[in-house]
Amino acid sequence: TEYAYDALNRLTSKSYPATPALNIKFLYDQTADGNLGIGHLTGLQDSAGVLTYTYDAKGNLVRQYRSVGVNSGDYYETLNYGYDAARNLIQIGYPSNINLTYTRNSAAQVTGIKLAIGNKTATLASNISYQPFGPVNSLTWGNGILLSRTYDQDYQLTQQQVGNWQTAYRYDADSNIAETATSLWGAVQYEYDALGRLTQEQTNSLKKAYSFDATGNRTQRTTTSLTTSDATDTQSLTYASDSNRLTSVNGSTLPVDAAGNHTQINGRRFTYDSQGRLSEVYQANIYKVADYKYNALGQRIIKRSYVMGSQALAGTTTYLYDSSGKLLGQTFYDGNGQKTSGQYWFWLDSMPLAQLTANFSTLGEVSSSKLIYLHVDHLNTPRLATDSSQALLWRWNSDAYGVEAPEEDVDGDGKATTITLRFPGQIYDAQTQLSYNYHRDYNPDTGRYVQSDPIGLGGGLNTFGYVSANPLRWSDPRGLAPWDWNGRGNTGVCSYYEQRVCETTGDLSDYYKRAEDICKGEDRAVNSLLTVGIASAWIRGTTNLSESDIYNKIRAELISNDKNVSSNSGPNGVTGDMIDAYHNDVFRDVGIGPLFYGGNLWPQGIPPNPVPRSGHN
Repeated sequence: TEYAYDALNRLTSKSYPATPALNIKFLYDQTADGNLGIGHLTGLQDSAGVLTYTYDAKGNLVRQYRSVGVNSGDYYETLNYGYDAARNLIQIGYPSNINLTYTRNSAAQVTGIKLAIGNKTATLASNISYQPFGPVNSLTWGNGILLSRTYDQDYQLTQQQVGNWQTAYRYDADSNIAETATSLWGAVQYEYDALGRLTQEQTNSLKKAYSFDATGNRTQRTTTSLTTSDATDTQSLTYASDSNRLTSVNGSTLPVDAAGNHTQINGRRFTYDSQGRLSEVYQANIYKVADYKYNALGQRIIKRSYVMGSQALAGTTTYLYDSSGKLLGQTFYDGNGQKTSGQYWFWLDSMPLAQLTANFSTLGEVSSSKLIYLHVDHLNTPRLATDSSQALLWRWNSDAYGVEAPEEDVDGDGKATTITLRFPGQIYDAQTQLSYNYHRDYNPDTGRYVQSDPIGLGGGLNTFGYVSANPLRWSDPRGLAPWDWNGRGNTGVCSYYEQRVCETTGDLSDYYKRAEDICKGEDRAVNSLLTVGIASAWIRGTTNLSESDIYNKIRAELISNDKNVSSNSGPNGVTGDMIDAYHNDVFRDVGIGPLFYGGNLWPQGIPPNPVPRSGHN
């Protein structure tokens, strides 16, 4: 792999000499068609198509435009973003005239979300309230179902009420979930070893026990009936003596390629491209059933599925992501390249609130649609879905690792409700029978990834392991490293900037107001930069901290440094150069580097850098 950079040390191309079709170009500073793109990534060109970004004078991303190849033609999809005067996101325009609108309170928190499809509108959520430091406390879905959450002093979720369905969470001394008790499925008790790995889960009728080797590889899963005390299923796994590569399950060999990627599972054969991404899947070792393309950001963009036997193209699926990498939808095209239908998801931060299934006319317009409401657990994994009449349509009662298929016809009307979202960052793929997880593919049956971690040991000592064998506590939205489900760390310390706003004047006071918003995670442009920066740092191996630990460290060190310079220079004596200097040190210290945010590579006073120009305080 070959890399090229510009004079500002920005990556401009990534080349694969053996497979030039996978080459990637990164474009910056483009200003055509009114794009105020100076200082921004403005375009990507890769094997999946072209993606462009358009910015306004404040540095807000206002348009995201992409082309993808379907059959022999190019299809175009646009995301439009709207902001209020304080630069808070208040609107997302999806393709096909589907629009999402956010209402915010004086603290910039989202309090309501509405959906418009053409001239038809619907409420997705209203009366959204929050705990003092951020987590959602309650809301009302558009069908009238109420969500109510209770937290302990450590902000651990202890009670959740979704309409008539209740869930209680109990924790052990190490903050691992010791029990969940639901009105739908009863109680489940959990046990852990000294390293926090899940070793047992037990319902009223079944017990699953997990054993591990010294490096965290699962060696056995035993399922026992509590009625008969007999083992109803035993899964035995073996590994290579010189690595963590899984070599067999119940005596059946699992082949791998030179990089350790699994090439065959349950009669399906996988091939990989030069980037190490799963690119093709075959059934019975002969028939191709699907192939895949990925963009420069590592996102799966295109899936083409094929008819068994004839190998004719059955259809194409394209995937749509927002600027932070969140999956917003998938669009389906038939074998002739005609857009037929799509599924779109609407989010409150990392919580999926609703799913829209749309059918399209021959002109590509929404001809009919169905909206359902999604109800999640403590990890924001969908567990229930209801319709406009509050009828339960879909539910997913899996074990801790995601084993068991969802019930898709709970109301018994003979019509299946399909929801492919799984654990955070995952979507079920029928052709591979795996959960696509951004940078990798997850196998619930073995509780591990099919590929080694692209960030190496940065995600943990076991590069195939999923969330350190504690899937009740952690999630991995990027397929790189465990993220805690409490979000981006402790934002309570951000009150420091409120004090600085009052102590300072002019541009410096404006800077501290922006710094407060950024600290709280309310600046979309900065969030996007830091998301890329953290993922890049994990891939480069410059940090092995979790997302929340990185955010907490950045907050603590920035505030500490600002206190020092303001103490030495007086409240209004802090200059842009001083701020740049300690930003540079802090971001290097956490392993991200000033390229993504902080330091003097970003011109002072030019978005997304709120640091005031020195001499203009």
